Amino acid sequence: MSIIAERSILGGVLLDNAAYKQASEHLKPKDFSLDSHRRIYSRMVDLADSGRVIDPITLTEELHRWSRWLLWHESYWLQERRKTRSGCYAAVLIEKEFGTGGVV
Repeated sequence: MSIIAERSILGGVLLDNAAYKQASEHLKPKDFSLDSHRRIYSRMVDLADSGRVIDPITLTEELHRWSRWLLWHESYWLQERRKTRSGCYAAVLIEKEFGTGGVV
């Protein structure tokens, strides 16, 4: 799968949790080519399996809980998400919560 397609899937799930149901019918974490994308999707699976909503806040909490904050923090994927309205909002909330000094 292309990196652009992976980003689209991950971003789509964050925008609309109904997209997760469609994605989960066809995708497993191992299907993602980038390790950071595999880890992000794995956390999305964990959230869905526990009945929690998948959004930038719960995903960040789950990544942090799984000690994967650096992968999320340094991920180019998140940098790209900042270019969207919802991604920018999420970046501001993440910065406030974790004090990343403006570097998300």
